[in-house]
Amino acid sequence: MAVPEKSDQATDAEIERERVKWTTARLAEHLDFVKQFSFHASSKFMDYLHGDVDEEEAEFACRYEYARELKAIWEAAKRRDELKAKGMDSEKSSSWAYQEGELVGHTSFPFDTLNFLDCESFPKKDWEALTPAERKAVARSERKKIPPLPMTDVLMLETFRIFDRFKAMAEEAKPIVEDHDPQRDKYAKPYKAIPPILQHDDRLPIYYAIFNLDYSKSETQLVKEFLEWLKLPENQQRLESYKKSKIGTTGKPLDRLKDLAAWRLYRECGNDWEKANDFADKHRKKFTNAEIRQKFKTRAQRDKFQTGSNKPFRDAKWQAGKPANEADLFGEDADARKAQASAWEYMVEIMPQEFAPPGPHMLAMMVEIGKLESKS
Repeated sequence: MAVPEKSDQATDAEIERERVKWTTARLAEHLDFVKQFSFHASSKFMDYLHGDVDEEEAEFACRYEYARELKAIWEAAKRRDELKAKGMDSEKSSSWAYQEGELVGHTSFPFDTLNFLDCESFPKKDWEALTPAERKAVARSERKKIPPLPMTDVLMLETFRIFDRFKAMAEEAKPIVEDHDPQRDKYAKPYKAIPPILQHDDRLPIYYAIFNLDYSKSETQLVKEFLEWLKLPENQQRLESYKKSKIGTTGKPLDRLKDLAAWRLYRECGNDWEKANDFADKHRKKFTNAEIRQKFKTRAQRDKFQTGSNKPFRDAKWQAGKPANEADLFGEDADARKAQASAWEYMVEIMPQEFAPPGPHMLAMMVEIGKLESKS
């Protein structure tokens, strides 16, 4: 293929148009896939619009629900069920389905997809429809507010070729010594030690690192040493670089769940926001006396509601003279589209290998190739 002349190189405006074109096509493909589902038909669907998800489970619920948007997940689950029907036990069938399917290539997932596949109800049932035992098995964290640092098992590390990448780092770090001269080489630059830390994917803030843990030291001492490691300049730079993702869309799983539920309802109502409002209003949840007492601390607040009165949607505000618990899910079509945009943005963030557009360099190549094809 001929190399484009300099005059044919992509401009910033052309790259941006290519990005929009790519994103539009990917969104269209996704909508074509999910049109087969009716997520809003679940008896627990309204929990997400109201924010009625256990806060300690919210992060798992959010990851679980967004995972159900992925085609590769459904294909892996179908393969898992086929293997189980042939007599393979649940754990092995999940592992085989994971490795055989496209999921091996989707190494950027920040959640344990294999844990999800171990759940027989996934992805057909939504999170709120799972039994307490199923939710506990998926989470595997005993609902700890501060879970232990995650460790990926060695089989998954092998599948993701992490060991190969560490070996490649070691090969690159080997010093090249030619025509060794003891007298001359004693003044040579010292060997540069390269720490064993590598990024999972260049679009995610997840790294693998190998530490030397001396268990003869006290817990306090080990924690202090880890904190000192975090204070190293390179780690401070990483923390600063990824700080925005911690305070942005990823920081509020209940909001992200509401965005996704609102988008699902909107698209499953034919992108008719008024039809979506009608459904949400007819299925709106009602307050119980226990919920009123739990949610509102003062007598004045509690007196505004009574058993059987409407519950507000999550973060609802007064709307056109209506109190929050009477306000519609969408005030206008723009609200529905905003929910769609927020849910899509989060999907791109947590599953970039599936939904994020290529980087600027690749987009520029796509522009240049398009110019060549138009000339041929």
